[in-house]
Amino acid sequence: MMLLRMIGRQIVSRPLRTLLTFCSIALGVASVVAVRITVATVEQGFEGLTLAGTGSVALEIVSDQGGSFDVALVDRARQVQGVTAAVPVLQRYASMRTRGRTVALVVLGMDLSDPNSLADYDLRSGRQIDGPNEALLEVSLARALALQPGETVKLLTRSGLKSCVVVGLLAPRSVGAGQGG
Repeated sequence: MMLLRMIGRQIVSRPLRTLLTFCSIALGVASVVAVRITVATVEQGFEGLTLAGTGSVALEIVSDQGGSFDVALVDRARQVQGVTAAVPVLQRYASMRTRGRTVALVVLGMDLSDPNSLADYDLRSGRQIDGPNEALLEVSLARALALQPGETVKLLTRSGLKSCVVVGLLAPRSVGAGQGG
């Protein structure tokens, strides 16, 4: 009872301090909730990006600590009973520069000789890649950047600035394939 009386006296004698204390507690709780929601959203977005490049994946084989691994593992995975398709995908973060704008994106490198590589996409315009320094863009990304087949973009990669010609636009066949944009 005495504790409640002391607390009440402090609240009455210092109302501004009490208000600021309650506001700081509410702000702290709101910050923690916002961070948790942000982390969950980023994880969900990353999963969507992975599905966008590889379709509906039942199993993903990655190397320890995100490094590269021997591509011969793909052939071994194809030989496992029950595996219908095994597609190697190289995924890297990069920046794309076009028309004075820089856009951060995830670049997916796929073996286009494998018919399963782009199973979740339709070629909407342009053509498939048939040479070096060519790229396919997802339709919504190309639309947002006002890009058409035949235009050149520059990718800032680990090995420097690389020019690529956009040769085609891809549209996702499923919701899972289109989550990455």
